[in-house]
Amino acid sequence: MVRVRPSTIELIQTLSTLDKPYFTTADLQRVLGLAGKSLAVTLGRLVAGGVLRRLRRNVYALPIQAVDIERIAQALRYPAYVSFESALARHGLLSQLPYSVTLATTRPSAREIIAGRDVVYSHLPPALYWGYVTVNGLQLAEPEKALLDQLYMVVNGHRSINISELDLRVLDRDKFAKYAARFPRSISTLANQARALIGTAALTGIHTGRIEL
Repeated sequence: MVRVRPSTIELIQTLSTLDKPYFTTADLQRVLGLAGKSLAVTLGRLVAGGVLRRLRRNVYALPIQAVDIERIAQALRYPAYVSFESALARHGLLSQLPYSVTLATTRPSAREIIAGRDVVYSHLPPALYWGYVTVNGLQLAEPEKALLDQLYMVVNGHRSINISELDLRVLDRDKFAKYAARFPRSISTLANQARALIGTAALTGIHTGRIEL
């Protein structure tokens, strides 16, 4: 029996019903009924024609879809949750949105480009893989945990942070202390510095110092 390839409209309709933030080559192979060189050539033509957008090798999306880099990055390297600078910015602790999308994972650390964005996966030992919530399908570190994850990376030489520049008004002091107790003692000095500033934010402009909640 000869398999008839779907038209462009049918392809878009079919992919739209999958309710996925991205499509792998395997997804498209099933939909198109092609494999090998024929599949590669067809995907190349679909990308060139604007029907598909290549996010990275073997990963595509429809141009009409809003590309949710964080959800895609999370799904491509499971298990992973958004933490570090990305989570700190989401929670308002950082004043500027970082260029890189940053995630914690129990898998080896890695870095790649997805849809033109720099995505950084940082390894956390399984004992520290907790403290996140699910928001609209995205696993996001709680603000207290995101900061502690960052401090853990700082003491291990993988990141930097200026605690005095953070807005720590949203943090829960008791939760922060409870979470900090589950981390290695090596972060205790930085954690204590951060805890002392909870409830305050750095002044901006020509002023110096901090303001309280």
